[in-house]
Amino acid sequence: MKTLMMLVCAMSLVGCAMYGGPGVSGAYPGSIITNATYPGAAAWSDVNYDMRDYEIVGEVNADAESTSILGILASGDSGYIKLFQAAKAQGAHDVIGVKIDVHYYNILNLYSKVTNKLHGWAIKWKK
Repeated sequence: MKTLMMLVCAMSLVGCAMYGGPGVSGAYPGSIITNATYPGAAAWSDVNYDMRDYEIVGEVNADAESTSILGILASGDSGYIKLFQAAKAQGAHDVIGVKIDVHYYNILNLYSKVTNKLHGWAIKWKK
């Protein structure tokens, strides 16, 4: 039992050391178990376009996911490209008004999954 408690404490400390935090409101992901959604920070420039510059094709949504095993093996694609590809499939040129929710799922830092739920407006630029 003492060994198990030491292992849990060590895993907690490793989880704290590995994680920098979401930087947004909400509880920090736990090093033992996490199943929480946070608003994602969008790294877009704040550019205002005139409606005369583009036409809205419609709303566009996409899910992007990545996983990690033991913090050693990682795979997936959690990037904006999934949303851009969904917009292109609608015949759009670009996406504006992007919003992101990030869902963290973690078990003892042995297995973790991050799912980004992306939302925006597909647009066509007027020429």
